[in-house]
Amino acid sequence: MSPEDERAAFWKAVGTVDDRVTELKAVVDTRNEMMREYILKAVKDAMPSALLSDDQHRWVVMSIEREAQRMLFRRKVLESAAIWAIPIVILSVLKVFYEYVVNHGWKP
Repeated sequence: MSPEDERAAFWKAVGTVDDRVTELKAVVDTRNEMMREYILKAVKDAMPSALLSDDQHRWVVMSIEREAQRMLFRRKVLESAAIWAIPIVILSVLKVFYEYVVNHGWKP
């Protein structure tokens, strides 16, 4: 057998293995999805009142998103308030210093 024939046979085998792995992955994915469905059905049968309907689930997700947006809004308000608080404090200290100096003899 020549080296070219061995190389061709090797790559043909690699291609066959690759095809087989792809097929097995598809089978595993299908079985995983079926297992998820069986588990979900078993849980629904065992505890029907414990699971949320699609509408309830959507409502819970929307509520969580709304609370997250409210928290972001509050954080931004506090950050902007802190940004404005620094110059106000500095101006207030300067005003107190100015009043102190004026009341103790300095004439502007």
